[in-house]
Amino acid sequence: MEDTTEPRWFGQVRPGLLTGIVIFLAAACGTGSFYMISAQLASFINTDKLPFDYLAELASGKECRSLVAMRDGGPLCRDSFEPIFYEKPIYCYRTLGTITCYNERDPYKTNAESVR
Repeated sequence: MEDTTEPRWFGQVRPGLLTGIVIFLAAACGTGSFYMISAQLASFINTDKLPFDYLAELASGKECRSLVAMRDGGPLCRDSFEPIFYEKPIYCYRTLGTITCYNERDPYKTNAESVR
């Protein structure tokens, strides 16, 4: 019986990394292109932006990241890529000598007055 599955290492290599290495090796024939590709690679590592993301930012006036857009299926350019965190409200009530807080309003139905 033959094993027709792919080798284990192939599924672990990111396609973008493999493509980047191939482009880097193909463009590194001269020293000028080597420096240019190295600078672009360093920029990509620090910002996660591809070169055409900068052009899209100039055209749209918004922040553009194609890798994030591919990952979450959202638009290429957005006002912000910062995640939005929502905090659950906290309800605090006076108890004997202290203040006790809960994540729901009056959990024991004591009709107590909320402190904050």
